[in-house]
Amino acid sequence: MQIIGVTGHRDLDEADRPALKLMVNACMAEIELIQPAKNRCLITGLAAGADQLVAQCALDRGWALHAVLAASVDSFALTMSTLDSQRLLNDLLPRCAEVTVVTQNESEERNGYVAVACLIVERAEALIAIWDGMASRGAGGTADTVTRYLEAKPTKFTKRKSKKTVYWIRSRRRGEYALQSGLTWKKIEVPA
Repeated sequence: MQIIGVTGHRDLDEADRPALKLMVNACMAEIELIQPAKNRCLITGLAAGADQLVAQCALDRGWALHAVLAASVDSFALTMSTLDSQRLLNDLLPRCAEVTVVTQNESEERNGYVAVACLIVERAEALIAIWDGMASRGAGGTADTVTRYLEAKPTKFTKRKSKKTVYWIRSRRRGEYALQSGLTWKKIEVPA
C-alpha cells in the first residue's frame, strides 16, 4: 500500500475551496498514474482546513484513510468550528480504516501536533502540502512538517527512494489577500 501524507493550513479561505479541491485531485491523479496498480492510504491529522479537504478528496477517490489525532477525539473536536467538528465526527472518522490518538491529555495537545507531524513524516512516501510557503508558526505546523519530511531518513515504513516528493499547493490563509499568481500547485522532488 502506498501511503501519502498531508499537511496544511487550518484556516483556508472558503472562497478557495473549489479550486483547492481541483488541485488536490490533480495531485492525486498524478500519484495514481505513477503507480497505477497500488492501493493508497492517506495519513492525516484530520485538522480543520487542509487536512479535512484532502481527506474528503482521498475518500472520494477510494483511498483508505488513517487518522492520527493530536488529542482525544472529544478534545480535538472542541478545537474546531461546529461545521468542521461535525465533518470530523460524522463523516471522516467513521470512514477511517485506522485511527491513532497520540495523546489523551489535553495539556499535552501542543506536543501532540508535533507527534502527529513526526508520524506522518515517518510513514509517508509522498506529501501533499496546502500552504502559503511562509515560515512555520511553531513545531508541528505546515512548514515544520514539510521540512521534517524533506530532511527525514528512510524508515521501515517508506521504501528507499532516490528522491522525496512534495506536492505543494500554494494557498493563502483565510482573510489574506489573494496570491499574485493565484492558487497554483507544483511537484517538488529532492534527492533522498
